[in-house]
Amino acid sequence: MYLAAGLPVIVSSKTYHASLVKAHGIGLVVDDLNEIDQIFSSMTVQEYQKLVDNVRPWQEAISNGFFIQRALFAMLRALELGFSDDLIREKDAD
Repeated sequence: MYLAAGLPVIVSSKTYHASLVKAHGIGLVVDDLNEIDQIFSSMTVQEYQKLVDNVRPWQEAISNGFFIQRALFAMLRALELGFSDDLIREKDAD
């Protein structure tokens, strides 16, 4: 939701998303939520603006349905390749 609104995100360093947020510079990664006040008070306007600028392409992609389209195309590829639960059921039946 934050990325769709054009806002940088705040994530815990213990989450999978931390590496993505760091790599793309689209938000803050914190070890403890109590760090947020200190981080914001030491952040310059230029640093915050850089985060916002880095979020912009993500905002556009989300707003234009890029990730939904990508998921749908992946689903269609799976269907066209004939992946099905039948393979699992056949194995379980043996």
